[in-house]
Amino acid sequence: YTTLFRSTMVGISPYVKTESDKYLVKVGAGMYVDALGKTTFHFYPQAYLQYRLFDDILVPYAGVDGRRIRNSFRSLTQENPFLNGAPSLQNASLMYDVYGGMRGSLSQDVGFDVRISKGRTDDKALFIGQENHYAGVRYGDQFLPVYDRVDQLDIGGELRYSHDEHIDVHGGLHLFSYDTDVQAEAWNLPTYTINLGGTYDFRDKLLLKVEAQFLGTRKSTLPVAEGWNDLSPAPTAVDLDGYVDLYLGIEYRYTRRLSLFLDVSNLSASKYARWYNYPVQRTLVLGGATYAF
Repeated sequence: YTTLFRSTMVGISPYVKTESDKYLVKVGAGMYVDALGKTTFHFYPQAYLQYRLFDDILVPYAGVDGRRIRNSFRSLTQENPFLNGAPSLQNASLMYDVYGGMRGSLSQDVGFDVRISKGRTDDKALFIGQENHYAGVRYGDQFLPVYDRVDQLDIGGELRYSHDEHIDVHGGLHLFSYDTDVQAEAWNLPTYTINLGGTYDFRDKLLLKVEAQFLGTRKSTLPVAEGWNDLSPAPTAVDLDGYVDLYLGIEYRYTRRLSLFLDVSNLSASKYARWYNYPVQRTLVLGGATYAF
């Protein structure tokens, strides 16, 4: 019970809102009590404003967001599955994310959203490779989290085409730049991402999905020595190339309860490494069935 209580985080986000046919204004705050380590209180301003033009054809908007982010072994391994077995844990704070943009529609079927944001995250988890010794052999096969303040500028946009609830095509581009406080680089964070995809639903029986993900270059590190900490010599930076990953999914709904599926990842058979020293499998095929009771 004591261990559970010491890792508890409780938050509320009260707000007030006013709106009409033309505008929406929402002002509030995020308030959190965090019991990880020692009990601390955190307060973040939150606001959102939008204005509808030409019957929602154009909707300019702006806002600011902030929140406390709980880091756990599960959340960190979902981001990097090669984490070491006993990582240090610190919760992060999105101190602010100030953003503005424009969304709207080019036609009945085509919509868009362009946006720019500037944010700061305190104690953001970055990942550095670490050597481990076993039976006299050194392995650089795990990552440890290091926590740093990371400022991020994100400029991006998305375009979507939807028709008759059976065809959905989307694409997005985001360009990033980072600034850190202690670490030399924002380790393993991409310089850009591009996502393209589409879904075709044939008579609610056959569902086809195609996705393409492009990830830009990242700064990673050579594995540091076992026992490394922030007072040790800085890690040696290495460049990880960008890559493209193509995905195809097919689902056949035999009945409302029973369906068959086939998923194929990395169709291009690219030999890329999302994390240093961890090249992915050339092509992964997964098939099966689902049944709803």
